Amino acid sequence: MELSGGSISHVFASETCAFGLINAVYLGDVEPGEMVIVSKDGMTRERYAPVREHSHCVFEHVYFARPDSFVFGRAVQESRELLGRRLSIEHPVDADIVVPVPDSGVALRGPVFRSSRADVVIRRTSLAQLVSSRAPAPRRSESGSSG
Repeated sequence: MELSGGSISHVFASETCAFGLINAVYLGDVEPGEMVIVSKDGMTRERYAPVREHSHCVFEHVYFARPDSFVFGRAVQESRELLGRRLSIEHPVDADIVVPVPDSGVALRGPVFRSSRADVVIRRTSLAQLVSSRAPAPRRSESGSSG
């Protein structure tokens, strides 16, 4: 990314949504067996191990990553919705209420909710939401928006 004054800075993050917060550009993933070297001469990529078949952790899409990130080349929100559709096909439910726990389950809830006869959806609330009238809480910056 280019900083004020014209200097170039290299930024690394575990989730793509971090780049939007600081107006950086996502260039790609660091692949397994690859190292990225940043020096005064710029950035280079080198392999230190042979290319092998990738194995991904499903929890990156199901639980860990924010929904506005891209992980393993796919939007996390899209993955969660696809998982919810598949879950509703493989394990249909006759539900009155669908409660996503943890919050990362909200995207999965949609297809399950639509495939059941549920007419109520409950979202979790936090203690901060319950006592918000007492004192203003700090605002969390979401992708692309500031404080």
